[in-house]
Amino acid sequence: MPPSEDAATQLSAGAEAPARAGRAISYRLSLVLYITALVALTGATLTLFALHNAANVAASTAVMVFRRASVTAAGQTRSYVLRAVPLAKSLEALAGNGLDVNNSDVLAHQLASVLRVNPQFTWISYGDKQGSFIGAHWDKRTLKVQQSHIDAAGHGAMIEHEVHADGSWTLTRSNDHWEYDARTRPYYRAAAEARKLVWVGPYVFFDEGLPGVTCADPLFDADAKLQGVITVDFDLRTLSQFAAQAQQPIGPRSKLVILTADGHILADPALRVSLRHGEGAAGQLPRVDDVNDPLAAALYAAVPAQVRGEEDGAAPRSEQSSEGNAHFHPISISFEREPYFAAATTFEVDDGLSWIVAVGAPQADFQAAARREAMLAAAVSSTAVLVAIGLGVVLARRVSGPILSLVAFMRRVGAGELEARTQLGGSPEFHELSAALNGMIAQLQDRLRLRNSIAVAQQVQSKLLPAGPPKIRGLDVAGHSTYCDETGGDYYDFLTFDQNPAQLFVTIGDVMGHGIGAALPMAGARAVLRTRAPAGQTPAKLLGELNRLLCEDFDGDGFMTMLIALVDAKRMTIRWASAGHDPILVYDPGEDQFFELQGADVPLGVLSDATYCEFTSDRLRPGHILVLGTDGIWEAANINGETFGKDRLRQTIRRAAAGTSAQIGAAIERDVDAFRGPAPCADDITLVVIKMLDGG
Repeated sequence: MPPSEDAATQLSAGAEAPARAGRAISYRLSLVLYITALVALTGATLTLFALHNAANVAASTAVMVFRRASVTAAGQTRSYVLRAVPLAKSLEALAGNGLDVNNSDVLAHQLASVLRVNPQFTWISYGDKQGSFIGAHWDKRTLKVQQSHIDAAGHGAMIEHEVHADGSWTLTRSNDHWEYDARTRPYYRAAAEARKLVWVGPYVFFDEGLPGVTCADPLFDADAKLQGVITVDFDLRTLSQFAAQAQQPIGPRSKLVILTADGHILADPALRVSLRHGEGAAGQLPRVDDVNDPLAAALYAAVPAQVRGEEDGAAPRSEQSSEGNAHFHPISISFEREPYFAAATTFEVDDGLSWIVAVGAPQADFQAAARREAMLAAAVSSTAVLVAIGLGVVLARRVSGPILSLVAFMRRVGAGELEARTQLGGSPEFHELSAALNGMIAQLQDRLRLRNSIAVAQQVQSKLLPAGPPKIRGLDVAGHSTYCDETGGDYYDFLTFDQNPAQLFVTIGDVMGHGIGAALPMAGARAVLRTRAPAGQTPAKLLGELNRLLCEDFDGDGFMTMLIALVDAKRMTIRWASAGHDPILVYDPGEDQFFELQGADVPLGVLSDATYCEFTSDRLRPGHILVLGTDGIWEAANINGETFGKDRLRQTIRRAAAGTSAQIGAAIERDVDAFRGPAPCADDITLVVIKMLDGG
């Protein structure tokens, strides 16, 4: 029977295949041709590009260098200054609850202690509505405390002490005709008018004649009447160091200055920022026109008026930096008949406090190097084309054999033969490649074993967390943890006691970092709490014992925050102690109000002799919702760098308040995930929700 047409066609195709393969270009020849063509094309392209775009390269380089320098200076300045905010708010929170603002001598000792542990600040002070002033400050490296008051006749008096390391005080000076009145100073007036924390634009410190900036926080009594103003101050001379560091990589003829929008100099590496005239309340910061620095004056004059805030209308096109609040504006100037590349970066330190970083350098400093690089690139590219032809021939011969062996080896590995090893012949590089491939396979085996070990660790850690919420009459309890890695450093736990079935022992903690390194201290802390808590120890004593153990484990390389609370469903009370953990957030649906159970001491593992205070509240009522969480919730960031924040957390709790604790917790998790979107998880998330019920 004759074969069909299909079979004949297949036989014909099979016969033609070897013929086509014989006519194809060999691998070695194609490798020579491809390498030569690729190098020739690349070399020619790079040469033409380098020769015809030297000016563009210079301009782009200048923009890149200026952006990095100015944004770095802006970022360092902002980070340096904004450290004052948390300290000012902490002092406000402590006023009347540890910080005695009504006793000048006690407050003087307290402010001195605070400044000693925060040496980055220049002044920490309090001025009251009677004009009295108590302030601790650094005089070079000496800690001093200044106290002044105004009598009924309007006369001022001042005394100043030096605080020694051993705690003793020595009177260094006094003045019975002191003219300082806290109520007349810019910081006091600004804070009193705004009735909130404000930043006072740069000015000259009274008595010292130093340029500075002040973070001022007003303090009110129970009737919302102003009692005084707390300040945290910086000596701005440090900014010149930031400017010098940022300017150094640009070039010897460059200039970088930090200015206010109205032209006052805050930092200039070439100048010592000093006063223009006057002392005490008459001191003024120098303007750019007051100093002998024509380049700085030219840079400031070139800053667009809209950027300086002198004219209405949209500012020129800017390139927003990665710092988020800094805006980069390329500009150009001519100085001493020489063209300069220049730029101005505006950045907002805080609400109402914006500064400018101006930077410039001669165009010739960039173009000369660019032209040299272009000519060098042309020469190198031309040489590379010639060399590539010869090397391609040699390389093709030496590469083809080992490549075929490599293909066969990788096929074996791909088929799952992880015990396979290879030894490619040829040059020493192929021997190194063989060793690298064999090492890679060995590491792959190790990684598989490691993943199995991590899976076991994950199973173990999951068993360390509560299997479910406890059943306590009068309480609806739920808890949850989500780790960024397979394991994490967040922790929560519930315990109940037979001797008091209406009482719930709850704890939540957060070890610095995440992953296995954070999971180990967490497991140790859990073991201690599980062992000691049933013995009847108070939350404060438990934190103290944990702190001593963790100080030995961390050895100064880490810390852990933790909050321990005892909730009594029958008495509607709560006792708690906190080691640096965020306060418990309480929502009252009936009043639609939130409040926090404040009170915190230093985190665990920082100070071995730290002691912890215990707090009690009887404000709990049926229907109240208690939320304990770790900072992974409110610090969760989306792809724009915006954080979830506690305001969104409160909105979520309010919307879900009618549900169970588990439903409230699930709503928080959903909202955080939805807000973060495609952004990666940066920290573990743990929360505990407790709902107070009737019939406890």
